[in-house]
Amino acid sequence: MKQRMMIPISGMTCESCIEAVRIALAAVPGSQVDAVSIGSATVTYDPARTSPTDLAKAVLRAGYSPVAANSLAYAGTFAGRHGCCGGGAQS
Repeated sequence: MKQRMMIPISGMTCESCIEAVRIALAAVPGSQVDAVSIGSATVTYDPARTSPTDLAKAVLRAGYSPVAANSLAYAGTFAGRHGCCGGGAQS
């Protein structure tokens, strides 16, 4: 059964940021992006194909910081990336 989650995201400041996060989340197998706005994304995902951690990693790879307890452990993995406007994931 599919699950839905909202991911709070820091560092997003503009429409380009929104698009970068949307593209990153859409690329995760088993995910469907429901909505992305400055500060959050809502995703429906198939837990047999992906996980909240995989979704958080996609946000990090795009250069932003997911603000969720189970994703903060990965925050240092992509240090130096700062989103499209220099305001994304901070090291």
